[in-house]
Amino acid sequence: MKLHKDHGVNPTMRQCFWCKESTGEILLLGNAFKGEAPMYMVTDYNPCDQCMKNFDQGILLIEVSKTPLTEKQPDLSGAYPTGSYWVVTEDAIKRMLQESIAEDIFQARKAFITKQDAIKLGLYPDEEAMQYFEKVHC
Repeated sequence: MKLHKDHGVNPTMRQCFWCKESTGEILLLGNAFKGEAPMYMVTDYNPCDQCMKNFDQGILLIEVSKTPLTEKQPDLSGAYPTGSYWVVTEDAIKRMLQESIAEDIFQARKAFITKQDAIKLGLYPDEEAMQYFEKVHC
């Protein structure tokens, strides 16, 4: 590792992309990060232990966008996760999707979904509630 000329090992704590909580891992970035590393940093899409436990409870639906949300956001199999996700049962998938699509999802145990499709499937509140949410929280 090359040390940063001003910040030495330039440490940061890894933050889970999915829940935004600290994973307790300390990363030594050294010169790989320009400037002083922030106290917490999302570095990848790997879930923390708690998120992994949540994901293992059913079928994981990951909301994705076709374009990056930030300038340097890496893709995940050609899509860009938004950070929103749902863990649903196989029964829920059977009710929401055609059988042929559902079978593929059962095999993978996860699927990407756009925000528009999530809204159509009833995973988001109604449109009026969404407008309020976007005004208040975004």
